[in-house]
Amino acid sequence: MKDNVLKENIVKVTLISTLAVSVATNFTGCENKQMREFKELLDNGNYYEAVGYYQNNYESLKNESVDEVLQSSADSIYQNYLSGIDSADSAIEALEEIKSIGSNDLEKYIKSKIDLINSDCSFKEGESYFESKNYLSAIEAYKAVTSDDPNYSTAQSRIKECEKLYKEEIVNKAESFVKDTDYSKAIEYLLDFVDQFDDSSEIENKIAEYQDKELDNALKDAEDFISKGDYYSALESIAELEKDYPNNKKLEDLKKSTQESYLETVMPIIDDYMDKKDYGSAFSVCTNALEVIPDSEELRNCQKIT
Repeated sequence: MKDNVLKENIVKVTLISTLAVSVATNFTGCENKQMREFKELLDNGNYYEAVGYYQNNYESLKNESVDEVLQSSADSIYQNYLSGIDSADSAIEALEEIKSIGSNDLEKYIKSKIDLINSDCSFKEGESYFESKNYLSAIEAYKAVTSDDPNYSTAQSRIKECEKLYKEEIVNKAESFVKDTDYSKAIEYLLDFVDQFDDSSEIENKIAEYQDKELDNALKDAEDFISKGDYYSALESIAELEKDYPNNKKLEDLKKSTQESYLETVMPIIDDYMDKKDYGSAFSVCTNALEVIPDSEELRNCQKIT
């Protein structure tokens, strides 16, 4: 009797186990079928349809490893772009499509792929500008290459190379103005480019060189007035130069020596009128001299005496 009961229980357990396995197999098969169809859509590049399929079968797919599948698909899209199979626009469009149904982590992963594609486009754009010797545009394009891009190191080297070549172009253009001794135009031209470089020392040094040459030429005009005894015109010329070259030692020294030379010329005339008691003439000469050197204490004191 006991043996019969035992046999019956064994049969029941076996039937229940078989039934459970059968149900689980049928349920899993259903899940696998939907995942296979979802993968097939992605593999065939039907991303829009894949997204729609996922949304329509969300309850069945939500517990599946969708992120892994989408990440694999994102990698394939990126590789197809790198291989030239897909254009940047097509690849980005596909990545944006599948990004909409993934988790936050997947969204970040796909965004990183999109950023890499944009970065690669910037590098290629930079190379194109570089070949056509459009160095300024090339620099801007290379600067858009991101640090995680395999081309980043090359882009950084290109930036330095482009800046060197671009600076040479700028300086050569400025030199063409200098050949006509138009230092003012050369300086004005160079000043437009100072803020375009992280290191503009070469251009700034060139500007300083041209300013010195321009000043030397201007000083010759002032010295020419001095040689003719026209101290008023000489000091007027120096005053104009001080507007463009404030606190310039060359100008300060020339102004001082010119004023001293002028005083050495005019003071004996004033003294002579004073000795002759011709105070009117002395006052007149003193007043005129103050127009030339308005800050001269010596002339002011003389004017008070007269």
